[in-house]
Amino acid sequence: GEEKDGGNGSGSGGGGGKEPTFATYLFARHRFDAPYRVLHGLEKPSIAVRPNPVPFRLPPSSSAAPAAASHPLPYRSVFAVLTLDSVLLYDTYHSRPLCVARGLHYAALNDAAWTSDGTALVVISTDGYVSVLTFEGGELGVPYVPPPKPKSKPAARASASSSASSSSSPRKGVSPLPAMSSAESSSSSSAGGSPAAAEKAKGV
Repeated sequence: GEEKDGGNGSGSGGGGGKEPTFATYLFARHRFDAPYRVLHGLEKPSIAVRPNPVPFRLPPSSSAAPAAASHPLPYRSVFAVLTLDSVLLYDTYHSRPLCVARGLHYAALNDAAWTSDGTALVVISTDGYVSVLTFEGGELGVPYVPPPKPKSKPAARASASSSASSSSSPRKGVSPLPAMSSAESSSSSSAGGSPAAAEKAKGV
């Protein structure tokens, strides 16, 4: 659930003869005032960030780890950061990359996409080739399964059905209109059907 963006984190500004370094900024959803995390140490600028569609369980030692205090989610997300020449895999729990793949292509990388089951990452380059990074079960972690939602109480269903049945049946305390006798019905029908005409017909 984080939105990510690549950018130039710091640089020499042309002085000192040092090579510039880059960083990737992670922003939490609806929190764009400050980065959620900054991933330092990139040698080339990041050009794409692609999240794995599968959430993973937190590490077993997460309750005692200091990072647990700053990680409010019950799972961690794995995502790939593409630079011009490397693929770095991070997750939302650890600050360092889980793995780094370099030298995959002759030219700059363009884009990447995860498979729907989250076990492979397809990387493309301007050299016209495609690389597929595959991961065995458990390499990225154990998939997170959310706890089942509590079922609705049967009493609520029964009350809803009883209220529905009561709405279709006649209400208590409301008596039906009295039936007209055959003489009244014939006189009212002959007098045009109105109550005033029925009274006139009775008086005749």
